[in-house]
Amino acid sequence: MDTAPCLFKSFDVLGLRHYKQGPYLPLGLSKLLNFLKLHDMKIQPYLAFNGNCQEALHFYADLFNADIVNKQTYKEKKIDVPSSFRDKWQHAELKGKNIHLMAYDASPDTPINHGNQIHMSVDLSTKESAEELFVQLSKNGRVHHSFREREWGYFGRCTDKYGINWMVNCAN
Repeated sequence: MDTAPCLFKSFDVLGLRHYKQGPYLPLGLSKLLNFLKLHDMKIQPYLAFNGNCQEALHFYADLFNADIVNKQTYKEKKIDVPSSFRDKWQHAELKGKNIHLMAYDASPDTPINHGNQIHMSVDLSTKESAEELFVQLSKNGRVHHSFREREWGYFGRCTDKYGINWMVNCAN
């Protein structure tokens, strides 16, 4: 079997084995990497809102110097929602340099339960820009970890006024 150094814990992805701390990496990893290249796979967040998607994306667009594109309202879709909800965004994307996320207003029959399973993580190159972004994101929200120096650099964690969790980093 062809092998290469590996630091991964043993697990199985797409039927391909990986090993922890062993001196060898099975040929399976190259198959996985080829699969990802062939399928041009990328992962991006899709945020759900309770009727304030448009307001939130405009806020993020200003913060991240990004554009809101591919906007679609419920009015444009054949989806059964109350008339008061027809102008809400059924889909929109925020695109800019180093940012691409999707978002929508969940229909009234799909309640949003705020949880802490997902955080948006932003890495910046200067302490000043990271701290300013953290201040803006946490304004009228909740600070979980104040922005300060840590072992690896500067870091802060907050939930913004729309209920989205953020981690802001700047390496030393």
